[in-house]
Amino acid sequence: MKSIVLSDLYAPRGKLYNIISSATKIFCSAAETIHGDSNRWSPELPQYLFTYPEKCAETLQIVASDHYRDPYYDDDGFYQKMFR
Repeated sequence: MKSIVLSDLYAPRGKLYNIISSATKIFCSAAETIHGDSNRWSPELPQYLFTYPEKCAETLQIVASDHYRDPYYDDDGFYQKMFR
């Protein structure tokens, strides 16, 4: 079994960040399926949870709420500015 190096866990694109990113995609996909919508996940979500782990429960409750839509995709959001 390969040992985990702490620098791997806490590097911005380290293993822990990748796990958080994958988990948030799965979580958001489930919430989208339940609520019949889309655009709950953004690249900013795992970064926020990685940076503020104490806010995970509160943040995920908001993301799972009925009418949540990540502002990343809004007309003035990052996605629209960079990719449209």
